[in-house]
Amino acid sequence: MTSPRNVVDLQVINNTSTIKSNRLWALTSAALAMPGIAQSAVPPEKPSFAFRYAQYGEEAIAAADTIINDSVDRYDIGVLKLSGVLPYSEKVSFAVDMQYETLSGASPWYIVQDLAGSTDGKVVMTGASIDDTRLDLKAAGSYYLPDARLDANVGISTEDDYQSFSGGMGSALEFYQQQLVVDMSMSFSADRLQPTPADTPLASTAIRTKDERKGSFGIYVGFTQVLNRLMTFQSGVNMLFKTGYLSDPYKLVQVADANGVPQILNENRPADRSSVVWVNRARAYFERYSGALHLDYRYYTDNWEVGSHTFDVSWHQEFKQTWTITPGVRWYQQSESSFYAPYYSAPRSDGFYSSDYRLSEFTAMSYYLDLRKKWDELDLVFAVENYASSGDNPALTNFALMTVGFDYRF
Repeated sequence: MTSPRNVVDLQVINNTSTIKSNRLWALTSAALAMPGIAQSAVPPEKPSFAFRYAQYGEEAIAAADTIINDSVDRYDIGVLKLSGVLPYSEKVSFAVDMQYETLSGASPWYIVQDLAGSTDGKVVMTGASIDDTRLDLKAAGSYYLPDARLDANVGISTEDDYQSFSGGMGSALEFYQQQLVVDMSMSFSADRLQPTPADTPLASTAIRTKDERKGSFGIYVGFTQVLNRLMTFQSGVNMLFKTGYLSDPYKLVQVADANGVPQILNENRPADRSSVVWVNRARAYFERYSGALHLDYRYYTDNWEVGSHTFDVSWHQEFKQTWTITPGVRWYQQSESSFYAPYYSAPRSDGFYSSDYRLSEFTAMSYYLDLRKKWDELDLVFAVENYASSGDNPALTNFALMTVGFDYRF
């Protein structure tokens, strides 16, 4: 069965059918905003290598929320990530990235009406036999000009039931003696889904699709402004357009027919989704404390009427130029999709249905801590995160995440 793409991202609803693990590595990639000038057109001086291993575990779903009135263990995911950067010449550098994931556990399947009176319903879980792996490979190259950088990348991702090919290109242009950097990029993906047969027999009104396609195209425009030697500000807009089969082939819904009789149907989402994301980041370095304040705000909206706000605040504290500790907190809130409901008391005229908690209205809080130890060529990394969500959907998840790794510069 397909893995829970975006399960470690607070903005899971933005990539409901493409694996994205950006949040998983955000804890291990945040850099201390030291004073200085942005130098996007400067190639790396030395080769570097990075290793990360992350262990993700979801809290078991409570007995009171399941149809069997018993708690059920959810996903456990292990992620191994290797990446490297190789300067080829004064004008060219290459980067490679490999990520391997293993997944096991159970997932929310659909929600049925609680005849005892709860309007939130009860969750029907899949069996605990979900066992999947994913391999993701990416390669990128950069060409450096005196005041600009040109980038190109390509990637493939494979699972038992999912294949994806992606690519993109972009540029970074510097102005006013590197005080202003303008970034522009475009990206695309072409995906194929071949869902595995159901372990548990489906209702006669539901089927398991066999072969589907989807694709995406994205455009990003943004800038980074050096305000002074201690402060920078970044802002950008990303527009993403998806078409094709955008439903989750493993999700079902309960829908009452015209006579009020409940039926189990396949989830059905619109075949197009257009979204806009506005991201803002401010960095301020305080010399007296040898630390930096990071403030991030993100706004998301799409044509499914999902909207979200994300605020992220962290403090990057340096000790004796060898230790860095970063505590942070992240708050996330989103509205529900126009066609979402935990279950349906009557058919919808447009035929769209989903009880996926990632399309519901909910709020989430995340607390994280990142610890780094620096030697001459080696950085050791340790990070933890705790995430908790609240809302009306009984399948909402809480999770814990731990990451260990190192960065080595040759």
